[in-house]
Amino acid sequence: MTRMNLLLMMLFSLGLAGCQAEKLELHEVTDTTYEVGQKWNYRTPPGQELSYLLVTRVEEGEIDGETRTIVHVYIEKLSIEHPDGGTITSIPHMPFTKEALSKSVYSLFEYENDMPDTEEAYRKWREAYERGEASVFDVSVEHAINSVIYTAGQQPDGS
Repeated sequence: MTRMNLLLMMLFSLGLAGCQAEKLELHEVTDTTYEVGQKWNYRTPPGQELSYLLVTRVEEGEIDGETRTIVHVYIEKLSIEHPDGGTITSIPHMPFTKEALSKSVYSLFEYENDMPDTEEAYRKWREAYERGEASVFDVSVEHAINSVIYTAGQQPDGS
């Protein structure tokens, strides 16, 4: 199993600890705060201060019985040591509730025109979501990244 597949499986599992989706339909929407291509600084875990996130998709879906905005992001410039000796430098797809993301970001600094390819990661998440096997993070980005760090075998403080 590749590192990316292992990471995607871990993220699906972590997503289940967030909001559980009850209605499995998603619709792309226009949001007043988040737009595809925005680069945001976010409150990072220690040791990840160079990291930023890129908005890749904005949708609405039913979560816990109510319609919520879901903001999909690509996390870039990470430095998470993996037990096999590699380094995780990016996460191609993480879906957050708008509320959780809004508590995490603090400055919009750029718009990206040359978007990374996140379609495979998004497609895998969406298929799992539609089967009820994946959900949306309703925790801060920092908390979600700390979970990745912990799963990769490091302590969340970067050691």
